[in-house]
Amino acid sequence: MAPQKIVQETSSLPKRRIGVFGGTFDPIHIGHIDFACKCRDALALNTLILVPTGGSFWKLPQMRATAQQRLEMCQMAVDDVLGLEVSDVETFKTEQIFMANTLKDLQKKYLNTEIFLLMGNDVASSLLKWYDWEYLRDNTTVVVAERCKQNVSYRLKLTDAGIRWMHLDFTAAPISSTDIRSKLAAGEDVSDLINSKVYRYIQKHKLYT
Repeated sequence: MAPQKIVQETSSLPKRRIGVFGGTFDPIHIGHIDFACKCRDALALNTLILVPTGGSFWKLPQMRATAQQRLEMCQMAVDDVLGLEVSDVETFKTEQIFMANTLKDLQKKYLNTEIFLLMGNDVASSLLKWYDWEYLRDNTTVVVAERCKQNVSYRLKLTDAGIRWMHLDFTAAPISSTDIRSKLAAGEDVSDLINSKVYRYIQKHKLYT
């Protein structure tokens, strides 16, 4: 008698906890990685995925590096960081990008997962204006890093809309990609603000000069 093949249904397995952290990352800096690691630990995530955007409509004119370059810099920045990955799910899209569609694409790759969508309270305040925000309500837990205690109006909005959400107290490092680009354009040293491999990449490709 042939041995029976035992098939374990995916639905019976514990769900993997996946964090999604989107942004332009132009360039990615140590503040981004610090935030990602703190979220990974606080939420007990199996994996935190950084998603560099291909070019959101409202930020495209300000971008200085190409989508490919920003993807490569992100990959370098997380190369040795446990539990952090980078996805190119948005990188090469030419149409307008919506987070709901991004999450649908990620869920095709990362099966049987519980999704935690990371954002700042400034972004959370406008969440109900996003395309297909109902999909986020039904398929994610929104995690808000409260970097400014004066802007917590999002709390009642998300609760009333039925969105699962939680907040993390987070003291952001006083670093921004905008400041880093300005320093690089002025010829200043930013080696203490970005990953060493990323810094060499920027110098090699003469970015932000």
